[in-house]
Formats: sequence, C-alpha cells, structure tokens
Amino acid sequence: MKINFTKKEYRDLIDILELAEWVLHAHVTDREDTKKYRDLIQKIFASAKEMDCGEYIQFIPKLGAYYPTKLYEDSSDTMRNIEQFQEDSFWEELIAKLAERDAARRLAPKRLGDLNFEELYNELTIDEEKWAQEFESNGIERLELNDTQAPSEIVLNKIALH
Repeated sequence: MKINFTKKEYRDLIDILELAEWVLHAHVTDREDTKKYRDLIQKIFASAKEMDCGEYIQFIPKLGAYYPTKLYEDSSDTMRNIEQFQEDSFWEELIAKLAERDAARRLAPKRLGDLNFEELYNELTIDEEKWAQEFESNGIERLELNDTQAPSEIVLNKIALH
C-alpha cells in the first residue's frame, strides 16, 4: 500500500507524531512497550528529505535516529498544544479528584455503593461545579493542606465520568 502526502500533509503528520511521541515518552523515555511506535515514527521521519521537509527533520548519526530540528521546534505549534493540554488536564484532574473526595465525604451515610450511575454523576457534578468556580475565580491561591484532619476512609469507586 502506498499513501501519497502533500508537503503540508507530511508537515502536519510530523506535528501529530511529535504529539504522540511526547504523550508516550515525556515522563519515561525508555519504554520497551512503545518500541513499535518509535520505530514507525523513525520510518516516517526518514522520508523527510524525500517529502521536501528535510529542514524540519534531521538524522543524528551519533544517536542513530531522526529528530526534529530547531527550525521545526521554532515553527511548530506542537509545544503550545502540549502546554494547553497539560494545563487543561491539570485543572480537570484536580477538580475531578477534589469532587470525588468531597462527594465521598458528603454521601458517606448514604452508602455510595447504593447509588446508580446517574445519581453518582449528579452528586459529583455538584462538587465539580463548586471547584471549577473556585479555581476560575482564585486559581490555587486559596488551596491549602489541612494536616490536622485525618484523611477520609471512604474510597469512591473509580468510575469514568468524563
């Protein structure tokens, strides 16, 4: 099978691959389980010159692999997209975790296990909205640790609601 790309499409593909590379390897670079993805990325990067994008991808003999050039990094929106994703993920995760904690504390007498999905979703939404408004208004300025209170022994079941 052969796929034809324009230079612009190939350049966009480089962006997508860089996003994927970052997601897979930003925190752990030597993951054996992602070798097949690294190999595929290298195969696609190897076509950069042929696709008239050699200024964006270069082979570094000492490392034996293809990497984006400084020109690519300076001209790409990839890092801006990654930073936006990180920012959004941080707030979403923080809000979700705090909402789960608060719902577990508030609903303890009602036995969380007795709630159906819709009831649990509605209860979590109350706390998510509260925290979203707090962080929108104040950021983390009013967020403090209270080390005098024992952690709640209630554990909210992990349910994907987002």
